[in-house]
Amino acid sequence: MVKKIVLAFSLMMAGATWCSAQTATAPHSTNQQQSGTIEKRDTVQLVAVDKIKDKNTRKQVKAQLGTMRFQKAARAMREGYFVLMASSVRHSPSGAIDASADEQANFVLVQGHSGVFQTAGRGINPGLNNMGGFTFKGRVGKPTFSSNKKGDLFMNFTLVGSDVNCDVYITLFHGSGDAEATVTPAMGRGSFTLRGKLRPYKQPKPTSPR
Repeated sequence: MVKKIVLAFSLMMAGATWCSAQTATAPHSTNQQQSGTIEKRDTVQLVAVDKIKDKNTRKQVKAQLGTMRFQKAARAMREGYFVLMASSVRHSPSGAIDASADEQANFVLVQGHSGVFQTAGRGINPGLNNMGGFTFKGRVGKPTFSSNKKGDLFMNFTLVGSDVNCDVYITLFHGSGDAEATVTPAMGRGSFTLRGKLRPYKQPKPTSPR
């Protein structure tokens, strides 16, 4: 998807649970163009809809686009291949909020039986990953799904690391691709709430050199 996410996942599969900034960043990514295409397409759709003069028609089209995004995101959640890129991150119980988080560095990534949770900040504290936060890689335990009367979809699973685990609870809001993930590491660091867009994403298999 985005270069930091792709490298965080691909390099951490053979690395330690807690990773350095070198592991979570890289200058190039084979999927950068794919990510840009997805985001550009979303922007173009919204701009096109906003140009519709009739208010009711514009509202109906926006609702249809939201439903399509929800369906795609819900299918990706159930299939277990997606990324939630956070535009805001909140920590409890400290109450610290990053309302304009870097979506490329704050995310929850699920790729089948493997997952990555990463946070990054802008403070002077380098954190455990030299990005102002930490990077956690683990095995995705068997997820459970449920929904409410509104149609919101819930996914709950445990991210099992070599030393500690993280409980992950994701809410996909009905009629949109907006999502919220609450991640609680079992190591006394409170919990993290990430809000952003949940998109289908499946890391392509590496090609063999010819």
